[in-house]
Amino acid sequence: MEIRIPAALLPLLQAYANLLEERLPGRMKGVYLLGSAALDAFRPPCSDVDVLGVSDGPLDPEWLMELTFIHAKLAGEHEFGRRMEVQYASEHKLNGMRSGSPLNLAAGACYEWEGERFKGIRETGPKPAALWILKHHGIRIAGAPAAALDVRLDGESLRREMSYNLDVYWAWRRKEPDLFLQDLWIEFAVLTFCRIYYTLDTGAIISKEAAAAYVRQRTAACGQPVIDEALRIRSGRGEPVFPDAVQRRRETLRFLDELSDRLPREYELKPWTRE
Repeated sequence: MEIRIPAALLPLLQAYANLLEERLPGRMKGVYLLGSAALDAFRPPCSDVDVLGVSDGPLDPEWLMELTFIHAKLAGEHEFGRRMEVQYASEHKLNGMRSGSPLNLAAGACYEWEGERFKGIRETGPKPAALWILKHHGIRIAGAPAAALDVRLDGESLRREMSYNLDVYWAWRRKEPDLFLQDLWIEFAVLTFCRIYYTLDTGAIISKEAAAAYVRQRTAACGQPVIDEALRIRSGRGEPVFPDAVQRRRETLRFLDELSDRLPREYELKPWTRE
C-alpha cells in the first residue's frame, strides 16, 4: 500500500485489501485509489472514496457474490466504507483498451458498487476520466503498480465523456430547478462544471477546488460569486455569499446555462450520441 494514501483511509483500505485476498485469493491484478484522494484533495467530511479494481480474469457470478459480502462488511464496519464508489473490470478488457470501445457484457464488463449497494454493470467499462486518473495519478492499494497496466486513453474519449455530462446528465438536472435550492447540488454542479471546463481546456483532470480556482480567473465577474459559494459549501467555512436561496439558485442556473452553451461551441464538441 502506497504512502500517498490519506491516513484517514488506511484502516478501511487495509481491511478491503485483506478481504479481497481472503475471499478472492490471487484473482486481482491490482486495486487502485482514484478520485480526490489520488488528486491530493481528499476531504474527510465530504469526499467519496473512488476505487478501481482490476481482475486477472473475466468477472462472473461468483465475483458478484463475494463482492457483495465484502462491501456489506466494509460499509457496516468502517465509516468511509459507506462512501466507496468502486468499479471492477478485468485486466483482459482493460489492458490495451481504447477507451470508449465496448466491453463484453457476458464477460462481466464492469461491476459498480456504491457503499454496500451493487449499482449494476457498465457495458462500456470504466469511464475515461477514471482511466485518466489511473494512468497519471492512480495509487496502488494492492497488487501491481498502476504503471504496470497498459491503459491506452485517447483524448477524444475524455471529450466525449464531457459531452455526455453536458448534453445528458446536466441537461436533465438543469430542468429541475428546485434541486438548486440545496447546498449539495450547488456545490456538486458548480464544481463539476469547473472541472469539465478545465478538462476541455487542458486535456487533464485536477481536483474540483483547483479547477474552480482556474475557472474563476477565466469567467465573467457575475459568475465568480457562484464559484465562491460552491467552495464555501465544500469547505464548511465562511458566511453565505448570497442573501437567500432563491437568488443563489437563479445565479447558479445562469452560470450553468452559460457554460452549457459556451463550452460545446468553444471546444467544438459534437452533440453526444450513443455509439
